[in-house]
Amino acid sequence: MNRGRRTNYLIMLLAVTALAGHLRIATAKEPVDSVRILIDISGSMKQNDPHNLRAPALRMLANLLPKGSRASVWTFAKYANELVPYQTVDASWQQSANQKSREIASPGQFTDIEEALIKIRRGWETPSPDENRSIILLTDGMVDVSKNPEESKQSRKNIIDALIPQLRFSKIKIHTIALSKNADIDLMKRLSENTD
Repeated sequence: MNRGRRTNYLIMLLAVTALAGHLRIATAKEPVDSVRILIDISGSMKQNDPHNLRAPALRMLANLLPKGSRASVWTFAKYANELVPYQTVDASWQQSANQKSREIASPGQFTDIEEALIKIRRGWETPSPDENRSIILLTDGMVDVSKNPEESKQSRKNIIDALIPQLRFSKIKIHTIALSKNADIDLMKRLSENTD
């Protein structure tokens, strides 16, 4: 493994381990940790994640999630699709996530973060005292919804002006991992900081 790839892998390893450390096994009196993992599979990831470190990151995260929490895995580019269904984390769920990690590639066109977050939020529109909700977003972080740059600018604005307040209202914490130095770091920070 070359030095750059090893450094990227270690950074991702530390980020994923830190995120998993915030989750805990729920007791009868505590809300359950509910996690939806959202992974960018847009074509630009071929350059920004050339060694496809998203796959081992998913395996690591799946194996670190506490038993009894609930989780799902989604991929997105122009559209978001559920890769591993939302279920209680157990050995079977972890095995499924490990197997499905092999399907992660970069075939998609565009990077519609807005639509992906809207779709993954379904069922979480109103807050629940029974769940600690988190979305883990792995992306190269540039909103790109069409060949018209104005449409991408509008989508980014929609995320900031409308979607972040909705996520905050639903008590969903967004953890962002930007996989490129070219990422929209300002947007990633806003998503994370404005949802605690």
